[in-house]
Amino acid sequence: VPDPYGDGRTADGVELPKRKTEAEIAEEMAEIDGYQVLSVPSRKLKEKTLEQFDARVSVSEVDGVTPTALYWPVVRGGSKVGYYVKPLSKKANQYFLGNTKDSDPFNWIECKSSGAYRLIITEGPEDMASVRQMYDTYGKEDFRPAICSLPNGAGSVKKILSRLGKEMQNLFKEIILCFDDDEAGHKAVQEALLLLPGAKSVTLPFKDANECIIQGAAKAAYNVLAYRAQAPKNTRLVYAESLHEAAREPASYGEWTWPWPKMNKLLRGLRTQETIYLGAAPKMGKGEIRNT
Repeated sequence: VPDPYGDGRTADGVELPKRKTEAEIAEEMAEIDGYQVLSVPSRKLKEKTLEQFDARVSVSEVDGVTPTALYWPVVRGGSKVGYYVKPLSKKANQYFLGNTKDSDPFNWIECKSSGAYRLIITEGPEDMASVRQMYDTYGKEDFRPAICSLPNGAGSVKKILSRLGKEMQNLFKEIILCFDDDEAGHKAVQEALLLLPGAKSVTLPFKDANECIIQGAAKAAYNVLAYRAQAPKNTRLVYAESLHEAAREPASYGEWTWPWPKMNKLLRGLRTQETIYLGAAPKMGKGEIRNT
């Protein structure tokens, strides 16, 4: 495509960003490992909470105090393979550092060894930390749940639960989906229910768990998580009472036709969005009896 800022340039001529070498990635990860763990006022996340997830915080080079980004460790197969970097500025984009392909959910190792009755799955690590902070503040130690986060947001729910759904169901008696209250989050809940049919879901006072803390609704959100999780209704089910009036209407003639006149007359053609089963009457199959 032509370059909008000049003539003669095409996409083929644009220089791609230089890929970091393994040595450069290892050096950057080592630097992040040395970062402090601090409270993040803009997200209202406490230092004590972030320590539980081994998260790191970078600070402004100008004043040396203001947090600039959160670094969440990414684990695969029990080993740390990178970091998920979440800048605290709205203008900057989040990114992954290291070979984070096919990574496990955030905090999954701790979840597996927790022995908890309940597992809460959030859409992102900030919400995961927010839920933990709610339980630390308002919950009791004996009823503390295991909490993990999807590794790549709502879009990774199918991939993760296809791989770990059975293990989650074996480890935990109750699974609660705490996804964002938006279109992507609602879709992720429906996808998750196909792989975790007994899971429950919650609708928090605000869009997500971290927003609840920021808006001062942490206790209300905790009460929802602790006491008001519900199994979402399966919208694919159609109940008989809703079909009474529709059943009185004669079937309209179909958009297509059968190749047999009698079948067209009996079934009024062939309609789309209907399933037709063809079968033989009993005893019509061919059988063979042998004496041995």
